[in-house]
Amino acid sequence: LLSGSAGSDQVSIGASCAVLGCTDPLATNYDPLATQDDGSCTYSCASQGLDDITINLYDSYGDGWNGNTLTVDGIDYTIAGFAASESFAVCVDLSTCITATYNNTGSWASENSWDITDASGAVLLSGGNIGSGGNFGTCAVYGCTDSTAINYNPAATADDGSCIAPIY
Repeated sequence: LLSGSAGSDQVSIGASCAVLGCTDPLATNYDPLATQDDGSCTYSCASQGLDDITINLYDSYGDGWNGNTLTVDGIDYTIAGFAASESFAVCVDLSTCITATYNNTGSWASENSWDITDASGAVLLSGGNIGSGGNFGTCAVYGCTDSTAINYNPAATADDGSCIAPIY
């Protein structure tokens, strides 16, 4: 420490300084030069056993979603500030049924639209404004699953108890 200086410097002789970064080789941003993990590691959807989707929000006037939101799998998405669009890369499990709901909690809903695409760019679900939404992924189709019933539904994946037995 120099006389009269306001601070101090730490000097390490014979030792190397830590290089902060992601030290997990399974992460997408792995840094082989990092010697100390700084918590910045990110992982691909596939490495987590999940599927990539993109949530695209559009505003025809270009002033954001004005307090409106799209809830996908329990998480709200919106265009904050003055922008005509915004996209979100999200990891989900498409082997389950996922719900998307447009929430008219703000103003100017007539300016809003949205779509959800898979990794190949195919549209899984899209909507306009008020009242739009639906399900995507692998969703149950309710109906009669008993092939001997007169109202058997071959497209049904979950029995709803509506089966009517044939009368002989």
